[in-house]
Amino acid sequence: MESDKLNKILASMQELEKRVVQGGLTIAQERAKANAVIRVVLVLLACLALLNLHFMHVMTQEFRTMIKDMVSMHEYFGQVAERMNDMTGYVANMEEDIKLMPVINAQMTDMNKDVSGMQASLAGMTANVAAMHQHVGSINQESAAWRSISVP
Repeated sequence: MESDKLNKILASMQELEKRVVQGGLTIAQERAKANAVIRVVLVLLACLALLNLHFMHVMTQEFRTMIKDMVSMHEYFGQVAERMNDMTGYVANMEEDIKLMPVINAQMTDMNKDVSGMQASLAGMTANVAAMHQHVGSINQESAAWRSISVP
């Protein structure tokens, strides 16, 4: 009986040993699978980290371009402000010139009156010159007539 008990215990221990060995093999297989999954995950994380670095580099380049464009735009707005100041000066000068328009209009009206008077005077002078031309013509005729008589 005791030997049967011992045989049963021995058989139980051998069965337990088989289960422990089988469990160890299963654990080793599961550990290998887990290690493979961890390696794949680590490779994927490394790829994501590299991709993240690439995107950070691209974003940095875009920021540099954006900052350069903003500086150019700021310079352009400075030029626009200078031109607006120049235009303000031109408009102020035009305003001053426009303020003088009534004075110029009055002076032009006075000049027009003077020119009208000058036209009347010129018409009179033209009539006087025409009369002088007639007198000079008659003097020339009389002079020619006297020359033809006095020459022996």
